[in-house]
Amino acid sequence: MKILITAGNTLAPVDRVRCLTNIFTGRTGALVALEAHATRP
Repeated sequence: MKILITAGNTLAPVDRVRCLTNIFTGRTGALVALEAHATRP
């Protein structure tokens, strides 16, 4: 089985000057990826 996990912050441009972002680091996604790798058959 193949699993694709993406994690980290997001940057969405609004216009040439402004963008929307979040403060997430990707720590939870990294833990999910490590657990998925550890429990693979």
